[in-house]
Amino acid sequence: MTYILEAKELRKQYADKLALRGLNLQIAPGEVFCLLGQNGAGKSTTINLFLGFVQPTAGAAFVNGLEVATNPIKIKEYLAYIPEQVMLYPHLTGLENLALFSSLAGYKYPQWELVQYLTDAGLPAEAVQRRVGTYSKGMRQKVGIAIAVAKHAKVLLLDEPTSGLDPKASNEFSELLRRLSGQGTAVLMATHDIFRAKEVGTRVGIMREGELVDVRPTATLNAQELEQLYLTFMKLAPPMMHSIAQKEFISTLRDRRFGVLSALVLALLLAATLVGRASYRTLQQERQLAQATVNEQFRNQPARHPHRVAHYGSFAFRPKSGLSLLDAGVDSFTGSAVFLEAHQQNSVNFSPAQQSGSLIRFGEMTVAFVLQLLVPLLIIFLCFGAFTQERETGTLKLLLSQGVTMRQVAWGKILGYSQAVALVVAPALALAAVLLFTGEEFASGVDLAARLTLFVVSYAVYFFLFVVGAWWYRLGRAAPARRWLRC
Repeated sequence: MTYILEAKELRKQYADKLALRGLNLQIAPGEVFCLLGQNGAGKSTTINLFLGFVQPTAGAAFVNGLEVATNPIKIKEYLAYIPEQVMLYPHLTGLENLALFSSLAGYKYPQWELVQYLTDAGLPAEAVQRRVGTYSKGMRQKVGIAIAVAKHAKVLLLDEPTSGLDPKASNEFSELLRRLSGQGTAVLMATHDIFRAKEVGTRVGIMREGELVDVRPTATLNAQELEQLYLTFMKLAPPMMHSIAQKEFISTLRDRRFGVLSALVLALLLAATLVGRASYRTLQQERQLAQATVNEQFRNQPARHPHRVAHYGSFAFRPKSGLSLLDAGVDSFTGSAVFLEAHQQNSVNFSPAQQSGSLIRFGEMTVAFVLQLLVPLLIIFLCFGAFTQERETGTLKLLLSQGVTMRQVAWGKILGYSQAVALVVAPALALAAVLLFTGEEFASGVDLAARLTLFVVSYAVYFFLFVVGAWWYRLGRAAPARRWLRC
């Protein structure tokens, strides 16, 4: 079959967004293909690529067998385009605008034929000679329709063409599309109007995140089934949760209270990291000094019986892992040194708890202390008004009215708060990793890397559980509203 429009692995990457990913599409002459999808799904990008208004990142678009990228002028002979907002010359009449654009396309029509095109598009006869600046949006759309029809294009590219049209004009437009389709004109129409797509389309495609996720002949679906199919794909769409997560992340960063608290927690984390490194160095130096002192005393013993010399003991120290820079473990309470001597079983001594007051029971200023106690408090602060604020401001109803479920709202918020917490914790962990792998006193290697990875993953799970628990606790306290808004 010969296709008038074809896309082959068409891809478009903008600086901050992948708008179209590997689109494959074929449209035959006389076919009306309707693209459905949310804003940002890639519908308008697809049309702009066929028009040559933007260049593809990869793949190719073809019009009547000609590649758009290499034939940007030639392909315009076969195309007509109606955007969502038809911008015409306001000081010219509708008739003059149509005559101008038709002449640019190479067509010269007598006045009566121009009037016929405009009235066939639904423009009232008395408005034909009025300036376009006095037209409503719907009237400008009708002039745009007339311009497209008068060009006798083989392909119509329509971006929300019925936007602003009243039901009567929309029905007239649908009839016009059927007539053009019967004459062999192919139509690619991006629209949100599911019922209009069912009425005039021969096939419908559903786009999501730049992908054409489903294509169905309209003859196999009624309007209700098409609507349900569309909503099913939209509810499965990750962008809903992603959008909510992004909103929560941005809102959290702009909250001055969070800024102050997160700056304090981050400062404590960085300080604890540096203090941990200094403590590690000091401990290693003290151990080396103690070992050297004992060895010197052993070597300087007076002449004795060998058996008595063998009774002279020496210190043994529990090895310190590089991660003790972040978490001292239980060494502060159990001790880390034991004096080894013959015929004696000595206990482990020299724990800081033996020489410290009762405050050590509340923990030392280490990275682990901040992560285990202070960061969870920050999480509770974040999640405390998560649901209540949405309900009191009325934005929760607005979210749910967009087809978002409570589960998507919940997980979107959880992901947003998780990103905010990660932003606070990540710099300190990055500094710790640099110190561990660049410091001469640490034995860096695969083992240390594996331990550090396990450390990070464990705390990530710990924080995530805190975020989930705190949010669902608040949601549970709002049980009446949750039952009222259940979906």
